[in-house]
Amino acid sequence: MVVIPIPLPQLRPPEQLSLRRAFRLLARHPLVLLCPAGRAAAIAEAVAALVGPGARFTLHAVPDPWMASERTYNQLMLRPAFYAHYRAYSHLLIHQLDATVFADELLAWCRRPWDYIGPPCFGPGDPFDPSTVPFNGVGGFSLRRIAAFEAALAVAPLVFRYGDLQRHLRGWSRRGRLVMHARWLACRLTGGCRLPAPPSSLAHWLGINEDVIFGRQLPMVRPLFRVAPYDEAVRFGIDRHVDQQLRRLGRLPFGAHAWWTLPGHREQWDPWLAQT
Repeated sequence: MVVIPIPLPQLRPPEQLSLRRAFRLLARHPLVLLCPAGRAAAIAEAVAALVGPGARFTLHAVPDPWMASERTYNQLMLRPAFYAHYRAYSHLLIHQLDATVFADELLAWCRRPWDYIGPPCFGPGDPFDPSTVPFNGVGGFSLRRIAAFEAALAVAPLVFRYGDLQRHLRGWSRRGRLVMHARWLACRLTGGCRLPAPPSSLAHWLGINEDVIFGRQLPMVRPLFRVAPYDEAVRFGIDRHVDQQLRRLGRLPFGAHAWWTLPGHREQWDPWLAQT
């Protein structure tokens, strides 16, 4: 199952290219457009016009607020109901419009033992050092085992503790630290530091993205939740440090994230896009 989040019917040229490549290279898999209910018809019409009337896809329309911003989208990715919607499938591939694939390796990756797979997540300005990558599992291009996600969400683990907050705030100003401490305390008292997180919780008040929660926080408290390590994650996808990771890998990964949204990435990926 391939899930492509599309919040708006107006698509920029690189988004159009990502979408066309997804429909061409992943055509043998069910393709779902995750979209706000209020724009579902317009999005379906725009996509059909772009990829051709014979292309097959279905819609997963959610209430508009879930797709209104990056933070509300992050909260949607932490909801049990989202994963329950796909219970008929073993895995779902989140394929945002700043991602692309180079070949259809989806079934091969579904056979791997991991519950969550995404590209290594280097932060802005981080040097290329695989031994210090903050975590593996960029959410914008990620494969998720449905049963494992549902099991993790069902036990309501505490995934963001005070020690995690302290590490998160390293380098922040005193004022920023005070504000975030107050927000963390509110989240902690209302259950917002647990999964599944209620609205106005981790993703909203603390800005902790869902991929950080699944790729870094959750495995620390639930070791049975298996996140792919660096050597597997980079074969699955590349986010930052494109040239260095391609040289180290010696081949194309399954896909790329942020191939046109980060400075210099379009120029690095264009030659490879032309070949696939």
